[in-house]
Formats: sequence, structure tokens, C-alpha cells
Amino acid sequence: MDINADIKGLASRIQKAVATYPIPEVFHEISRELKEIFRADRLCLVLIREDKHSAIDYFVYTTHGNSFLPVGSVFSLEGSITGEILKTRNPVIVEDTTEGRYSTDSLLLKEDIRSRLGLPLFYGGEVIGALCMGSCMVGNFSAEHVAVWMKISPFISVVAENARLIQRLKDSSEELTKEINERKRMEEELKALNESLEQRVARRTAELAESEEKFRKISASAQDAIIMLDNEERVSYWNEAAEKMFNCSKEEAVGENLHKLIIPDRFCGRHLKGFKIFQNTGQGPIIGKTIEVMALRKGGTEFPIELSLSGVQIKGKWNAIGIVRDITERKGAEEVLRRTVEERNDSIKEMKHLMDFSTLMREETRKDELIEHMAQVLKNIFDPDILAVLMLDKEKNVLDVALRDPPIPVDELIRAETILDPSLCRVMRTGHEHIVRDINRDPSCSCLLYKIERGGYVCFPIIAGGATAGVVLMIKKREDHWGSEERLRLVSTYVGMAAAALHRVQLMDITRRAAVTDALTGVYNRRFFDEMLEKQLALARRHNEPLGLLIADLDRFKDFNDTYGHLAGDRLLQQVARILKNSIRSSDVLTRYGGEEFAIIMPATDITAILEKAEKIRQGVESTNFDDIVPGRSLKITISIGAASFPEHGTEYTDLVSAADKALYKAKRGGRNRVEKP
Repeated sequence: MDINADIKGLASRIQKAVATYPIPEVFHEISRELKEIFRADRLCLVLIREDKHSAIDYFVYTTHGNSFLPVGSVFSLEGSITGEILKTRNPVIVEDTTEGRYSTDSLLLKEDIRSRLGLPLFYGGEVIGALCMGSCMVGNFSAEHVAVWMKISPFISVVAENARLIQRLKDSSEELTKEINERKRMEEELKALNESLEQRVARRTAELAESEEKFRKISASAQDAIIMLDNEERVSYWNEAAEKMFNCSKEEAVGENLHKLIIPDRFCGRHLKGFKIFQNTGQGPIIGKTIEVMALRKGGTEFPIELSLSGVQIKGKWNAIGIVRDITERKGAEEVLRRTVEERNDSIKEMKHLMDFSTLMREETRKDELIEHMAQVLKNIFDPDILAVLMLDKEKNVLDVALRDPPIPVDELIRAETILDPSLCRVMRTGHEHIVRDINRDPSCSCLLYKIERGGYVCFPIIAGGATAGVVLMIKKREDHWGSEERLRLVSTYVGMAAAALHRVQLMDITRRAAVTDALTGVYNRRFFDEMLEKQLALARRHNEPLGLLIADLDRFKDFNDTYGHLAGDRLLQQVARILKNSIRSSDVLTRYGGEEFAIIMPATDITAILEKAEKIRQGVESTNFDDIVPGRSLKITISIGAASFPEHGTEYTDLVSAADKALYKAKRGGRNRVEKP
């Protein structure tokens, strides 16, 4: 089954779908593509749920009507192909369904399905789902299908993980909505309760004004404290509820000055001032109102009360009647409600930040911009004094400090040994975060050179595609800044989302490079040459500069292939490509023009310099002993080169290429192993 072209095409189409459509439509496209590749009679894409005990059929392909159906049905992993994959992390092939295994895969349990195949879907080293398919033929699936899946699955895993993240955000949003509605209901009930209590106080105040006898009967059984003051602000009545509330008996209270008895010292001045007005007028700033104040129990303990005051004339003098309620429990409930609402608002804000960050990461296509955006968000949310992002350079196996904020010198931040050998960094080596909450108590790593007198720091790995691609370092010179597990969890979430986006960008870069790179030699291909030559000609015209073109052809390469075989010929082409690459400037463009031909585009280079460079290349190839192409043989090869220059030999693409071709033909006719110009 030759599907390399299909796989490359699939990668491109998946990227296009991710950038264009919502996740359900992306899965629709993926399912359609997988059906074409595997030729299955029935196919479903399954995502494992967070509980690890159940899964959801995301999309199903069925031959009946040739349709794709969004299912969304949940089934148990116990006894299923997907459950076996989660347990073993390996593919599952059922050659004949009459065995009766995996009975819970209802979507594949059809009378016409005779063989089944389950393939794992990995993300970040974790099994997040499976591709399950069925065939009407016994033994239809084999290890070859598994090999195909191993090539395809990396392109699908990022999309699947995004689907799981979106589902999590949706579930969290629904739970948060339920909680908000519940809080609103509690607030309404509390409001109704307060209104009911106020109505009760108003009724009792009116009843007390009607008759002192009635007042005494009511107050004796009242749950609220009822206190009466004479015109000299002495306590004249103190009911049983007041005794319990203030821990003070009627005998101790009656005749005493109320302000000295139950009012904290810091409020006495204000109360005395208001009572002097009341003595003469029956009016005052709190008469006829219900207020919340602090009161004193016997022994000096303060507690919150709700106080309703009214005035009544007895024998021509104004007396005050107070209804007092202990609102300690209500205040506690209000505080709980306040904290709950505050936490809800924080959760909503956090959720919005995460969704905005997810969108930002999903839309970014450049690695440097992605790192810059991630660092800016981390800086805004977690307020570190120093933030640094170190990325692994895989080719050189060194750490590259991609970002520092503020831009302190690298040699003052990280040890040079760690930069040159990333394995010395525990986070890079293990893929686990390193948390130093207090620099004076917790053990710190030897990688960090920057001196911290107090506070701490965190290092979080950037895991992209299951491998540690870098580290995020944040330093805060304040104690307990990193003490919150919730804060650390949030940092991990942001870095994880950025890492997933980075992996997606890396996959896109791999796909883009594959489209313009020659698979054998690793240099640019003919397609890239055509595009680049047109662009360089346009730049040369705009800046009025020369442009050089070399077309080189290995001499008697066909004879070499016939003598030593095509594999030896391939190794020779690879080594010659390396010689050419090491012989040119970084601004020059080396491409495989076709077969054993190479082309080199040389910007801002006149014909004299072009010929000099071509001669050095010819001499370099001629002088090289190719010792490791054929075992036990040291081989030689020569090269012929045709050189042409813009505008001297042509001002358009076709003219310049034709001139270089003619020069190459001239070199071949002249005896090979030569450099010629038209």
C-alpha cells in the first residue's frame, strides 16, 4: 500500500481544515480522509474521557448511504477495543469477530462486520483516543495498516487534543453557569429573608407602641432581644432573649447606662450625641431605621447585631425601644457568599483568559511570535520579576535563550555548562517542573546563576510532541508568591497550551519544509528553485544588482551508477551536496536541479566572482576522495559547471537558465571537469 503522497496531502489538508473550520467539521474532514486511506466499511474516531473509564464516539463512518454521522455517544471502556488500547498502548487487530471479544464497541458490532482494527492516538505520550474500524471481510486488517497509522496519527493528535480541551472548557463553563444560577437563587432567598425579617420588626414595633402590657407579653416570648431605655438612657426593660444574647441577666442590666453596658468604646461618642437629640424630640439619626452595628457581650466580646429603634412617649418623656438581633451567622453566610461570588468572578475571568490565550496560540503560525505571546501573557498574569524562555536547538544540542524579560546578560542568569549541555538541567532531563517556593528553605538547582535573596522561582518544561522542547523560568523576589497550588496549576496550564501550539507550529514547519526540500540530499528542490529564481531576479532588478546562476552536473554519473549501483550513486549525491553547501555563502541558494544536476543562485554577484566560486567548487569536488561510498574503495568524481549572470546573459528566468544550460553544455563538450560561461 503506497500512501506516502496521501499522507503528505492529508497533513496539508488537516492544517487547512484547522485554520478554516470548527473542530466538528475538522473531524468530519479527518474521518473522510481516513476512510479513503484505510478503505474500511465502518469507521469511528473515539476520544477517551477524563475519567479514563469511558469514551465518546466523536464521528462515525458507515457504508450505508456513504455518510459521516456525528455521534457523541458515551460507552464504557471495559471490554472494548479502546479500553484494551488504553491498557496496553498497542494496536488491536481482530481477524474474525466471531471470537466475541470486545463486546461494548456497539458501533462496530454489526452483523456484516467480520474483522476489526483499533489504533491508538497519542498526545504528549498519553493515549487520548483511538481510531476503530470494521470490515465485512475476515482478516482484512494487518500490520501494514498499523504502520500507515503511525505515519498519520501525529497530524491528527493535535486536533484531537484541541477537541478534548474545548470539551473540557465547555463542561467547565456549564458547571460554572450552574453554580452562578445557584448563587443567584441563594441571593434571592437571602433578600426575601431579610425583607421578611424587616417586616416582622416593623410589626412588632407597632404592637409595642399600642400597649406596654402587650409589649411585655410579646417580648417575653420573642427570639430577638428587646431593650427599653428611659429618658436618662438607663435600661428599663431587658427581655430573656437579651439575657441570652448579651450574657447578662435582667438584674445586672436594668438601671444601668446602656452605652456603658453593650456599646464598644469607639462608638460611644456618636451614640451619646444622637441620644441627646432623642431625649428632647423623640427624633434621631437612627430612629425608625434598621442598622447593623457592633455590640458587646458581658466579658468584652464583640459581635454584629441588627438594631431597629423607635421612640415612644411615657408620661411626657421620650423612651427608646430597641429590637436587637444577633446576625453573627448571617454575616458568616454573607461572607461565605461574598467569597463564593469573588471566586466565581475569578473563575470566570480565569476561564476567559484561558480561552483568549487558547485562541491566540491556535492562530499563531510562527515559533518566535508564539514564544513572545506566551511570555507576555505569563508576565501579565503571574507578575514575575524575571522571565526567561530557553528552547532546545536539536541540531546543535544546546539551549537557546529565546527570550529574557528584563534582558539581563545570559551569563548572569544561566550557567554556560547548562547552555552547552541541556542534560544538566533537571527539567530538560526529566520533563518535570522544578518549584522553589522559598530560596532560603527549598533546595535550588545549580543551573541558575542569578542571586535571589528572598522569594523563589519556578521552571516548567515545554513538552511538544512528547519531548521536552524547552523551559520557562520565572523568578519572583517575594515570599509565598509560588506557594499557591492553584497558581502553579494555572502556570502549568498556560505553558501546556503554549507547548501544544508550539508542536502544531513544528508540524506545520516540517510539512512546509518537506514541500520544498529534496528528500535525498536535504537541499532545496526544483520547485523551490523556480520560485526563488523569479524572486531573486525581481530583487536584482529593483536594486540594480547582478545575480549569478551556476548549473553543475556530475561527470559520467550514469557510468558510476552502472558500475557501483544506485545506492552508491545516492550516497555520492549526498556527499557532493554537502561539499557544495559548505562551499557557498549563507545568502546563496543551493538546489537539486534534477538527477545529478545542482543549481546555485548567487545574489549580488557579478560574472567574475561567479566564475571564481565555480572554479573553487570544481577543484573541491575533484580533490575529494570518496572513501565511504563503496567499502574498500576510494573513488573520484569530477563536475562540469555552467555559469551565467544577470543582466549580462539574460534578464528573464528562461533566458538566464538557458544561458547557464548552454554554458554547461559547452563545458561538457570541452572535455568535462570544466567551468564555462556562455
